[in-house]
Amino acid sequence: MAGLKRIGLNVKEYRTRANMTQAELANMVGVSKEYISFVENAKKSASNELLMRIAKATGVTLSDLVKGA
Repeated sequence: MAGLKRIGLNVKEYRTRANMTQAELANMVGVSKEYISFVENAKKSASNELLMRIAKATGVTLSDLVKGA
């Protein structure tokens, strides 16, 4: 569970650094705003494929997203 929480915090941090709303990120990666919220709050896990799309959309690496998880 700690890994999910760390990934969620990283997703939120990099999304906000990219000046994106949850809805904007969700639209870019092909999921709902609610799903992004669930990932950020460690209520759902994201597949590696989704994490790669999130990384690309926010301009970071996959390693950045999973750092500390």
